[in-house]
Amino acid sequence: RQAFVEMQDENAAMALMAHFSQAMPNIRNHAVFFGYSSRERVTAPPPEPLNNILLVTINNLLYPVTVDVLHQVFSKFGNVLRIVTFNKSGKFQALIEYPDERSAAAAKLTIDGQNIYAGCCTLKIDFSTLKTLQVKFNNDTKSRDYTNPTLPSSGDASKATAAPALSMGMPFGAGSTSLLSNPGIGYMGGMGLAPQGNMQAASMSMQAPNQFAPLMGGMNPGLNQLTGGPSIMGMQGMSGMSSMPSAMMQSPMQMPGSTSNLPSVLGGGGGGGPVLIVSNLDADSITPDIVFTLFGVYGDVMRVKVLYNKKDNALVQMANAQQAEIARTHLNGCPLFGKRINVNPSKYTEVSLPKAGMNENASHLTKDFSTSTLHRFKQPGSKNYAHICPPGVVLHISNLPPSVSVDELTGLLAQFGAVQNLKYLGTDRKMALVQFPDVEQSVTALVSLHNYRLAESNIRVSFSKSQL
Repeated sequence: RQAFVEMQDENAAMALMAHFSQAMPNIRNHAVFFGYSSRERVTAPPPEPLNNILLVTINNLLYPVTVDVLHQVFSKFGNVLRIVTFNKSGKFQALIEYPDERSAAAAKLTIDGQNIYAGCCTLKIDFSTLKTLQVKFNNDTKSRDYTNPTLPSSGDASKATAAPALSMGMPFGAGSTSLLSNPGIGYMGGMGLAPQGNMQAASMSMQAPNQFAPLMGGMNPGLNQLTGGPSIMGMQGMSGMSSMPSAMMQSPMQMPGSTSNLPSVLGGGGGGGPVLIVSNLDADSITPDIVFTLFGVYGDVMRVKVLYNKKDNALVQMANAQQAEIARTHLNGCPLFGKRINVNPSKYTEVSLPKAGMNENASHLTKDFSTSTLHRFKQPGSKNYAHICPPGVVLHISNLPPSVSVDELTGLLAQFGAVQNLKYLGTDRKMALVQFPDVEQSVTALVSLHNYRLAESNIRVSFSKSQL
């Protein structure tokens, strides 16, 4: 997301840029970057038309999000009438119908941009143009009409229709969500949803837009002033809080197969210093350079230490705490050499270098990258921040030498996985997109080929938001 900010004069703008070039601001655990605009004046966009139906896009879908999960999230803001889920352009989306615009506006204002689970399943909420939804089947994976519980649960629920706008391109049935049942996370009775990172890091109070003001009268102040660290389902003063067992408020949830705890229900999660502890690495394959390359996609890595007595663990020191949190959010659970790594904040504030005369067999396990020329974010406001995305099956390759043929490039990439698609970008053929069948193969290719010397050039590899 981007925004324009108009200061009083150029001196004020220069002062802002100078200040935040030294101290990166952080809102809801997201780093904020400033740059000069060519615009001379900021004009307010027209107000977004309200509607009782929300179009919800769920990004970074690492865990199943079912109809029941969506109902638990959105029923806190009003009576949910119907829910329909579908896939569009590779994104998992849902339509949520309320009986009135007030409830829909409250939900959008309060939880747009937050995560259902810590670090993933991020909600992007817009008002839909549809006026009503029509559902043919009630089930937990595709659709449900809460006003008509007698609907059958069998059949192809993806044929659920939205009236009257099916002809406008709403692709129900365009693929399957392929969602599994709840992976054992535990919904805490509908209250176990974590906010997007540590909302206590956000020092500003975000007031309700003017077009919401008539709809918010009489509602809890927590709906139009998001300060402190409430979770999606744990807004103070919302219905359901009094029924939540105290043990649930005190005990964090735990992801299956992971040693890392999610944030507690009421508190903000994540947050820490610049050092991360990475566990469940492949001890036979991991090196400081591989860790540097992978974590360098999300920030500038200063130092890496693979633990001598526990080589499936490593300490990673990023340039600052914000970059550490960005890396943790995107890489926790990332597949690497047949395992899914766990990434958590470390109690250490820096990674120490080995002292002279220490065990020479362990010295190669610690490496200082503070002067590396491969840092992607060393320039303030680097455009690379705009390209940050979770690990995916598509890689972006740049700085390709024009002398390398398609067959040569494909042969190189095929050493690390099955190349499903390869597409050059531009007429100079210096950039390309490549698609692998799964994320693990693309991660292996990235850590193996970034800065690889190909003919007369060192190629650069990163994850891509694009689809092939």
